[in-house]
Amino acid sequence: MLVDRYDRLLWGAFILLLIAIATTTAYSLQGSAYVTQHNDRNLERKITERARFDYLADLYAPVTAALEAGDFSHALLALEEVQRSSPDEAYGQVLKGVILSKMGAIDAALESLAAGIKQNGNYIDRNGSLSYRKTVIALVANQLPLYAARVANDAEDTVALTTKRHLHYLQSRLAGGCE
Repeated sequence: MLVDRYDRLLWGAFILLLIAIATTTAYSLQGSAYVTQHNDRNLERKITERARFDYLADLYAPVTAALEAGDFSHALLALEEVQRSSPDEAYGQVLKGVILSKMGAIDAALESLAAGIKQNGNYIDRNGSLSYRKTVIALVANQLPLYAARVANDAEDTVALTTKRHLHYLQSRLAGGCE
């Protein structure tokens, strides 16, 4: 079998070819396993996020129904009831800010919105199912010049200063800034 130099060279080349095929197959399998595992994590993350949003939509359904009906006082009452069971949920803070802004309590609304979005920035994402991005954009665009003028006229107006800080925070989050 290994009679001469040509036979040894031929067998050496054959063994190297088998090693190359085995190595390539192993890397290919590892790559597909990585892709599968990565896709599984993305899918799992999307399912978890979707389940969370569905849960929140169901939990806060009485609040959003009253809000959409324009019954802001009932929306606040329903929100207080929900917040007893989930007091630290950022979505409740965001909803409270939206309700208060519709009631004209802009200072408190911006404070609540900033707190909710600071806790979870998903509520101003462009593609989020529970996003209030348009509401926040409108509030920042309408209120920032007013509060800037108030601060310019009276530098010791602490309420205006605090609200202006909240507006700048929301503006930076809308622009893609983070904590």
